Amino acid sequence: MYIKYLASNENTGRNLLSEIPAFLEYAKQQGYTKINFHGLNGRLNNVLTRYGFERLHTDNMASFMVDFYEKNLTDQKSEEEITKDRINAFEQKYINEIKKEYVV
Repeated sequence: MYIKYLASNENTGRNLLSEIPAFLEYAKQQGYTKINFHGLNGRLNNVLTRYGFERLHTDNMASFMVDFYEKNLTDQKSEEEITKDRINAFEQKYINEIKKEYVV
């Protein structure tokens, strides 16, 4: 998910800081795995880093240098863990096939 605009003021009647955790949980429930944005507001960028957003790089947008931030919403497995999971799944599939042959 790419956030294009994120802002709040006294007219909304809501505190942005209390809304961020709810927004992150909602995005996770909707199946999003990552959220990213270009941070134009230094103060907001600083706040969002407290919620786990990381600055990945800086881009040039319309002659402005803008930081790009991202947050993973799901735990990322290492390549080693993925390889082990694949091996286990293959072994389990093989065991299930053998069990079918002996049952018949």
